[in-house]
Amino acid sequence: MAKWAVVADDLTGSNATGVLFVKKGLKVVTVVNYQMLPELVSITPNYHGLIVNTFSRGISPDEARKRVEETATILRKAGVSYFGKRIDSTARGNLGAEIEGMLSALGPEYIAVVVPAYPASGRIVVGGYLLVNGVPVERTEVGRDPKTPVDTSEVSSIIARQSSLPQGFIPLKIVVRGPEAIKAELLGEIARGRRIIVVDAVSDQDIESIAEAVFRAGIKAFAVDPGPFSSALLTKWAGSSFNVEQGKVLVVSGSASSLTRVQLGYLGEKYGASFINIDVRQLLNNSQSLDMEKAIINRLKVLSRESNVFGLRVAEKEDMVLNLETEARARGLSTEEVSSLITTFLARIAREVLRLGIPNLKGVYLTGGDMTVAFCEACHAEGIELKGEVLPLAAYGVLIGGEFAGLPIVTKGGLVGGPEGAFKCVEYLLKT
Repeated sequence: MAKWAVVADDLTGSNATGVLFVKKGLKVVTVVNYQMLPELVSITPNYHGLIVNTFSRGISPDEARKRVEETATILRKAGVSYFGKRIDSTARGNLGAEIEGMLSALGPEYIAVVVPAYPASGRIVVGGYLLVNGVPVERTEVGRDPKTPVDTSEVSSIIARQSSLPQGFIPLKIVVRGPEAIKAELLGEIARGRRIIVVDAVSDQDIESIAEAVFRAGIKAFAVDPGPFSSALLTKWAGSSFNVEQGKVLVVSGSASSLTRVQLGYLGEKYGASFINIDVRQLLNNSQSLDMEKAIINRLKVLSRESNVFGLRVAEKEDMVLNLETEARARGLSTEEVSSLITTFLARIAREVLRLGIPNLKGVYLTGGDMTVAFCEACHAEGIELKGEVLPLAAYGVLIGGEFAGLPIVTKGGLVGGPEGAFKCVEYLLKT
C-alpha cells in the first residue's frame, strides 16, 4: 500500500494537490471516485501516495462527513500511515464536517492542523482570516458563489459551523519565529485539549516552518489545506518511502556562510549526509601538497561507499571561518586569488573522485559563489545545459563537453534559500 494519502473534496483540487507531489519527483495517482478505492488498493504499491476524490464540497455536511470518514477508514485499514485533507483554497464546502470525518476515522489521538494558505495563488491567512490577493475572502466573488458561498473570512468560524470540537490558533507572530516556536505553541494547544488547530501563514517559508514544527513535535496529526502544507508535511513524514537510498549525490560546498552551515546540518539530519571538513588555513599553507590531496581523495572515496549523500565543505563551525583579506595580505595575494585556491582545490578533489567512479551517482550539488566555475573548469566542461529551477536562485542542469558530459548538477549560492535549501537541491537530484 502507498504510505500516504490525501482525501480531497473535488477532482480538480485532487489533481492540483497531486501535482505538488509530482514536482518533488514522486509517483502519485488520483482516485477519481472514492467508491472505486477498494478495487484500487491492489495497485497502490506502485505509487508513493494517493489523492482520493470524495465529491464532497457541494453536498450536505452529514453526507460529506460520512464519505470522508469511510474513505479515511479504508485507507487506514489498508496500511496508509500519513494523511492530508485537501480543502478548497477559498474555504468553500464542508470544512468542519470533513475534518470531523477524518478525526473520527483516525482516532482520538489525532489532531487536525489547518493551514489554509496557498501563497503562490495569492491565498494567505493572517489573524485567522483568509485573504485572497489581499482581500477578505467573503468580499470576493466567492462570497456570492451560487452553490457554496463563503460569508465570513474567519477560518475558525467556518469550521465551527459544522464542528463543535475544541479549536486552537497559532498566530503569525509565533509562525515567523520559526519551527521551534511553532512546535512549543502547538504542543501547548494540544495540552489544552484542542483537536483542531488553525495556523497563520503568508509565505511558502511559513508553510515549511509549520511542517517542520509538526514533524519535530512527533505528534499524530493530519494536514488540512489546499495543497502546499500537505505536500510539505507528508514528504517529511513519509520520506523513507521515496527510495532515495537508490542513488548518490556528491556535495561540494565552497561557501563559509552561516546559512550554508545550517543547510548542510539539516541535510545531515535528513539524509545522514557525511562530509570531509577542509581546514582552509592548512590548505592555504600546503596548497601544493600532493600527499594531503591524495589523502582527502581516498577519504572521500570511502565516504562515497558509506553514504548516499557525501562531500566536501569548508567552515563547519563559525570559528573555522577565515578572514580572506587577512590571509591574502599574509601571503602577498589578492582575496580573489585566495578564494580561487580554495575553490580550485575542492573542484580538483571532486574531479578525481568522479574519475574513480561512483556507482549510481545522481549528480553533484555545488554551493558557493565561484564553486561552479571552478568545478566546470576542473572538469573541462564547455557549458551547462539548463533544465529547470529547483528553488529561486538554484538551477538544475547537465554539463556539456569535457570528461563528465551529461553529468547532472544543481548550483546554488551560499546565501540562497532557507534552512532546507541544500536538502531540496539534493532531493531534486535524487528524484530526477
